Amino acid sequence: MSQFDRLVDRTTSGDLKWNRHIMAAMTGAQLPETVYPMWIADGDFACPPHVLSALHARVDREIFGYPAMPRDFGASAAFWMERRFGWHAEPEWAVLTPGVIAGLHIAIRLFTEPGEGVVLQTPVYDHFFSAVTQSGRRVAENPLLCRDGAYRMDLDGLEALLQDPSNRLLVLCSPHNPVGRVWTRAELEALGGVCRRHGVAVVSDEIHADLVYGSRRHTPLLSLWPDAPWLQLSSPGKTFNMPGLKTAYALIPDPELRRRFQAVQASLSLEGKNTLGLTAFRAAYAPESLPWVDELTAYLAENAALAAACFAGTPLVMSPLEGTYLAWLDCRALGLDDRTLLRTAASRGVVPSGGGAYGTGGAGHLRLNLACPRRQLEAALSLLRAALLEAAPA
Repeated sequence: MSQFDRLVDRTTSGDLKWNRHIMAAMTGAQLPETVYPMWIADGDFACPPHVLSALHARVDREIFGYPAMPRDFGASAAFWMERRFGWHAEPEWAVLTPGVIAGLHIAIRLFTEPGEGVVLQTPVYDHFFSAVTQSGRRVAENPLLCRDGAYRMDLDGLEALLQDPSNRLLVLCSPHNPVGRVWTRAELEALGGVCRRHGVAVVSDEIHADLVYGSRRHTPLLSLWPDAPWLQLSSPGKTFNMPGLKTAYALIPDPELRRRFQAVQASLSLEGKNTLGLTAFRAAYAPESLPWVDELTAYLAENAALAAACFAGTPLVMSPLEGTYLAWLDCRALGLDDRTLLRTAASRGVVPSGGGAYGTGGAGHLRLNLACPRRQLEAALSLLRAALLEAAPA
């Protein structure tokens, strides 16, 4: 039995993902006694034992004062880039942030002025939209192209969009949430070329970079454009199931851009450190984690294959899952609106994310979190498939 088959009871953990009141309000459904949350991107696997040991050792010190910045923080991030992706990043490039989305808020203020446009390749992670609008900027959508559930970038559309000089920044999601694409080196080179020609900055969210399947490989954006004044954001939160520890980082090779990023972060009082987050970060980005992550990705790949087989031969089309643990399910053939899709699923005990929140191209889709033990996933998929197919108009 795999270590990832172990069920961890989270129903009384206080975690957002398993909060019944929030799920009921979100879906408008009366939830049954047994519920399978498949919405927020938060895995149901225990943290690796060596990470838990590091955390227990720190807790045993009994006092949690203001932490100093660990001297090896940047070295930990650089180690992970080298060993997981074969890219040499310098330790001084790493800047601590309390989260990838916090880093995105900083970057938007750094690269743009109020009223200017930020390009998003939709459908895309919903918090990208709020990061743009809460900063007083404007969303400029560059919808992905889709054929039979397979997505690609619309570079011609991007060229046209960047003719407007007020569109100053592109936010890349790599690997892409929610459509599950792992962008190839050629795709990233082409995207970067378009942005460089138009003088547009790129910020890359690479939080799902470790979770890539089969023969595919994640390519860090800055490994292709090391001289570009751009930045990429990541965190061990998704891989090691510890987003609540609020510890992420930006990699910024350009020293002046790095200084300015830190200045904006300080102006927003976002430079604070989390004692346990720093402990977990350094334990996670260490040699002991490499085999654990390999086992995790193999397990998740089998979960993805199970989900694809569940919907094969039905009107429900699951996009090929190349990376992330988030399946993207096209339910438009059922003729049900987003609210009905969510309520129908939740009434049977399965709570996914509704696709409409992800912008153009998202309506009529569901996003499913597959990061859970196989027995839990099999039960959830069976319930979801039956609920959706039975709800389809005759």
